[in-house]
Amino acid sequence: MAAQDDVTVLATADTLVLLETGAWVELPDHPADLALRGDLVAVGLADGRILLHRLPDLEHVATLRGHTGRVAALAFDGDQLVSGSWDGDVRI
Repeated sequence: MAAQDDVTVLATADTLVLLETGAWVELPDHPADLALRGDLVAVGLADGRILLHRLPDLEHVATLRGHTGRVAALAFDGDQLVSGSWDGDVRI
């Protein structure tokens, strides 16, 4: 779960849900971490991908690749997304 101001996003084993509106999307793999910034939510997946969805409708806007292990840590630093993975890499 990730929360920011009056926005709360919950990830289950295969679904991403925006609690305030009930909007949801099916995820292609198990989520490992979430990060929120403004109108974006980043979802780190077990297969190493990071999905970016736009709020409030959870429209998929990008898929980031580069990690080879579970993306277990995500954080926005201003406009940059920082990710950490079980592959031992930190990417910005």
